[in-house]
Amino acid sequence: MMDKDTIAIAALPSQVDRSNAMAHGGMGGLVETGDATEADSHRCKPGERRVTFRFLVSQDEEHVRLELGVGGSAVDLGERAHHQTLLLLARERRGDESQGVVSSEAGWRDVVSLGAMLGIDTQHINTHLFRALRQLSPALGQLAIELDLVERRRGQVRFGGAAFEVVDWRGIPVRA
Repeated sequence: MMDKDTIAIAALPSQVDRSNAMAHGGMGGLVETGDATEADSHRCKPGERRVTFRFLVSQDEEHVRLELGVGGSAVDLGERAHHQTLLLLARERRGDESQGVVSSEAGWRDVVSLGAMLGIDTQHINTHLFRALRQLSPALGQLAIELDLVERRRGQVRFGGAAFEVVDWRGIPVRA
């Protein structure tokens, strides 16, 4: 069972060196999931604190900054390449949901297609997911938030379903 200070993150791809992760302080709340149903069991429950991912994007969307909002406070996580990967996954999930795709199937993308969308190879996708986990685990732990950041099933990944918004650098909403 997980405690309040860990977050549930779906399993990273097998190519990620898990022994390296263990050597750097454990798996940091990494939870392997076989399917979406199991991963859904780790989501925030009603009444628990909710986090909102706020993606701040440049006009050409080449630069993505991320803030985590909880209640009236925000944690600025800066601009990182892996934030662009999270943004794409979040947009893909929202797009599927808006088209009426069943929630359990919404947002799943195979890593090869995801790499093509981002213009990077599969191994780089794995690195982005690992870096996102490494960066967000302490921030979410400080806020006592437990959620699925990214879910994974054989050959596919998706955004974990946390609330998010996309704004430009001035704070004006853009297409999510």
